[in-house]
Amino acid sequence: MEMLRQLTLKGHNCRVPDLVSDSPPFEHRFRIDARRFFVGISLFVGIALLSGCHRTRSSSPTDQYLLKDNSSLTLLLPPGLEPSAGKTQISELSLGAFSNDFSSEEIVAHCSIHGVLFELAPSPDQRRWIFQFPSAEGWSVPSAYESAGSEWTSFLQQLAERSLIGCFGKDAALSAMQERLVAAMPIPADEALIFYYSLGSYGLVDLHPGMEIEIESAITVAGKITGSDKALLTVQDRSPAGVSLVLRGSRKDLRGDAGAIASNVLEKFAEYPSLRLILAQETPETDQKRHAMLLGARTRDASDQLAGKIMRDGEHECVQGSPETACLIFPDGTASLLSTVTVNGHAALYAPGITLSQIIGTIRPARYERAMQTVTIQRPYLGTYAAIRFDRNRSEMRKLILINGDRITWK
Repeated sequence: MEMLRQLTLKGHNCRVPDLVSDSPPFEHRFRIDARRFFVGISLFVGIALLSGCHRTRSSSPTDQYLLKDNSSLTLLLPPGLEPSAGKTQISELSLGAFSNDFSSEEIVAHCSIHGVLFELAPSPDQRRWIFQFPSAEGWSVPSAYESAGSEWTSFLQQLAERSLIGCFGKDAALSAMQERLVAAMPIPADEALIFYYSLGSYGLVDLHPGMEIEIESAITVAGKITGSDKALLTVQDRSPAGVSLVLRGSRKDLRGDAGAIASNVLEKFAEYPSLRLILAQETPETDQKRHAMLLGARTRDASDQLAGKIMRDGEHECVQGSPETACLIFPDGTASLLSTVTVNGHAALYAPGITLSQIIGTIRPARYERAMQTVTIQRPYLGTYAAIRFDRNRSEMRKLILINGDRITWK
């Protein structure tokens, strides 16, 4: 939990109207206990329907997301999701072309995913994929909510493995498939970072297209800090599975330690499509510190093994490395993970986890009430944007964790 309190929102030379400089720190709760939900769920359509599972197709992207209280938790419902009386729902999705290298039987055998909370299998005609997930009613079961993080992480690992063997075609992007899957199902609103970024309690986060890593180093003159050098690395998609880092701006503009670190990162991680960041952690009560670390791997499995060693044995495992992985420990205070949120038409960079309430809370008093009455938020949805419907009060806004690409406006 202490690591999460170290994440702070940051504005970076962006013209954002009505925002003041001393924005509040980010605090957020995660629940990722590995407890089981349903055992032996079948994804085949007939059995799913007999068991009370509801079938839905996502409707027009002009529909809205909906923030809705459900039992003891708040859910974010996607556009077009129909009500379900059962504890599971299914949605038929297009995730990419089916491989010509597999027979129909092999596609079912090699490309299906059977998890406790989430399942994926080809439709009977093998033109679409059938995705099964907890319904709004299903999320009210405590074991489903408590195991959400571990089950989603396991599902994504298997999705990456299927992508690498060609289950979704050579041009399928893993990050795009993940976004499509998240856009199809209801999710607990306070677990948004788990579903969008796989960010768990240890501070291990999957890098997604559009994110930025800011590298900053101090400029000192006669022992005094007079400024800082910065370099921004943008995460971009690399099909069929993975991402890559590119420098924002020109290499000739790189300066100081920040420039040297950025150049090293670009060279060292160029060949590794699986990129993750472990966020820095400081615990003042125990004087413990963990540096930020960048993890690169050729496969998701290799990345999981490296991350597991670091979480179990400490950051010295980052130095060991292997032929399948690369790892870099950032010096103190040099690396920040940022997401882009557009506020009143102007892009700003924030630490993942910033809430709508925190953004609104920084508006000057003279415009605060007007902003509260008129604020709207739009979220990326299937290549376009869909509005999020919510009650305009601070309680609701605290539940809305913003993600990369969100757009906020007020009058």
